[in-house]
Amino acid sequence: MSDGEEAGRSAAERDRDAEDRQQPGRGQERQARQERDESPGHEDRKGQARDRDRETGKERPAEDAEQQQDREAREALEREKRERDEARFRGASGDPLRDEGDPAAALGAADAFRAARTLTIHGRTYVLDDSTIRGGIFGDIYNQLTLRATAPLLAGPVPGEELRVLREVHCQPGSYEVMERALEELRVVALCGEPGSGRSFTALRLLDGRTGGQVSRLDSGTDLTELSEEDIKQQHGYLLELDGSGTVQPSAMHLDRLRSLLAAGDSYCVLLACGVLAANLLYGRYGRPCPPPTARTVLRRHLEHLLEGRDASERLVERDLLARCQELVPRQVHAWFSGIDRGGALAEVFPSLRAAAFRIALAVFNGASYDVVAEAGELLAWELAGTFEPDSTPGRPLFTDELEGWLLAARATLEDKRETLGFVEVPVRTVRFLGDRLAPAVLEYLWSRHHNVRGPVIRWLQGLCEDPRPQVWGRAALAAGALAAKDYTHTFEELVAPMAATGGIRRQLFAAIAADQASRSEAVRQAVRARVRDWGRHGGAALRKTAAIVHGYGRVAGSAAASLRELARIGTWEDGSLLNVAGFSVVQLLGAADRQTVLERMADWIEDDRRDRVDLGLVSVVRMAHTRAVDVWDPESTEDLEPYGRWPLPIALVTVDPELAALVAYLLRQALGIPRSREAALDAVADWAGRAVDDGYADELVGLLSRLVAERDDADRLRSMVRRLVHDPDDPLEREVARRIWFSLEGEKV
Repeated sequence: MSDGEEAGRSAAERDRDAEDRQQPGRGQERQARQERDESPGHEDRKGQARDRDRETGKERPAEDAEQQQDREAREALEREKRERDEARFRGASGDPLRDEGDPAAALGAADAFRAARTLTIHGRTYVLDDSTIRGGIFGDIYNQLTLRATAPLLAGPVPGEELRVLREVHCQPGSYEVMERALEELRVVALCGEPGSGRSFTALRLLDGRTGGQVSRLDSGTDLTELSEEDIKQQHGYLLELDGSGTVQPSAMHLDRLRSLLAAGDSYCVLLACGVLAANLLYGRYGRPCPPPTARTVLRRHLEHLLEGRDASERLVERDLLARCQELVPRQVHAWFSGIDRGGALAEVFPSLRAAAFRIALAVFNGASYDVVAEAGELLAWELAGTFEPDSTPGRPLFTDELEGWLLAARATLEDKRETLGFVEVPVRTVRFLGDRLAPAVLEYLWSRHHNVRGPVIRWLQGLCEDPRPQVWGRAALAAGALAAKDYTHTFEELVAPMAATGGIRRQLFAAIAADQASRSEAVRQAVRARVRDWGRHGGAALRKTAAIVHGYGRVAGSAAASLRELARIGTWEDGSLLNVAGFSVVQLLGAADRQTVLERMADWIEDDRRDRVDLGLVSVVRMAHTRAVDVWDPESTEDLEPYGRWPLPIALVTVDPELAALVAYLLRQALGIPRSREAALDAVADWAGRAVDDGYADELVGLLSRLVAERDDADRLRSMVRRLVHDPDDPLEREVARRIWFSLEGEKV
């Protein structure tokens, strides 16, 4: 190879070739060892070797006091090393992501790592790019979809032409008849809903139906307390949007007075309210919720109106329709956030800041528990208020009924669902946007249009990392990664990198999840890959540990083989101080499709001449034996493990892909045969046997255990384990399972 060709090769390719040169013929060596283990005379040769060892022990010469002292010192060192090795392998059966200095952080740490495979803001991923904001039809969002060229009217009479079109295209919400009866009876109704929900059209249609087209809009600054009988026209309808600024917020007394004035003139009035004001009005006699009709219904009604009387050449083409639809979500988000803190003191703008904070929190926790979203929103509101007016400390309203108001303010809905905690499901009341694209659109808008919001949002996300619940800090990490992908140079450096370098497993997990999420974006994938590689090769313990966790997702390096090379570097660093974390991530890679590569690399490590590589391979095997399938399966890569979620991972792998059986059995035999990993591996097999009947894999267990016997010692170890489990006074192994295992080890048919 020429010097130019060598220089053009990537660093990853050169590393891979160097490692391959250090491991010649591993596949042939493994096959030869398996053939040797299964050869007929192998047991006799093993027995002869044991006899020679016993004879050699009898002929040991006498030793003087100095030799005895040296021997005892060597034995003490060997015993200490053996105990350290055994402790290392016992650790492979526990949670490798625990933090001894912070027990609360250990709670669900590994669960959060695994949950990040499926935690999403919408769909399977949470990547902020142009397609998430400007492409497709966005759920139930249809604000300003009037499809007409006329400019919106200011205060004054509503033109008859607008009312005529409205009669043809208006879609009645589900509670329209309730609103009609309330307006007829009370003469004044407050429709509570967010801008863009169709409330204005509904209000105009209600008034048009009561007054025969005599409808006027009132200026938003109209003070209801100053109206008199002279201001009210006979048999007229009035529409007033309460914007929460110049208008005096109406109380029940004000609305009673307005009702009396309207009755005198046989007139009607519909008020439009949103946010906290809407929540307050809903609990009075005049407030009525105004839910939006479905997007499908609205779109069909408008298209029918536009296409009526046209021939085919004049009809709208699909791209024109989609172009209009693509503007809807950005308009909605812009209406939510634009200028909400313009002018006034904190006391005046704080209600709007709280509503904005709830929407941002919902963007991060879309589909999560309502109470999680509400609490996160209050924490963010405090950060926003502190940035807006640093010398003030805002409080929280205690007994204001805000549930309906928040739902209207965010175009959201509640759902009763069940949340999985381990293997147990619990009921939970969740909240989500009415439209899958609103969540990423909110963060996209904030990060691209409002720079001063970044500081309080970053501090808020950092604070959420201190919450011990994985459902909270895990979601915050996903949002951090999505924002880092949007602006890598700012957000990754300000939020993700500092977390990766600090002590505490929760912060490292936060950074790892965020880095993996950011690597989904093609725009910054190479930058994240280089950064994580630098952490793993040149960082301290915290950065290397974070890098190992990132590689467990199998995305950042580009392939499972590349991640395994990096994990080998990390796992053998500093005498294996990060061995268990590296082994954990190796096993996580088995949840994806390239399992053969992972298992073969584990075998290569075990067969390596270097002790640190052997330990990494053994720890990975022991970790695999102690792992259930549900802990690793990646729904984005393959879902074949999902039906076997409660099964031990080795048994599930062999079940979904029988061609892996020989390799899985070989790895387990090595872990059971080497003294330092034997106890931890046997504990895993004993656990399999104890759960086999309840979890429904007794037949598969017997089949796999029969493959673990290559010589007499293998069978003796497993029989001893069965005997111990059968005589366990607290939780004895079922006799039928024990009998089947026992005879399978003898090679007899049951």
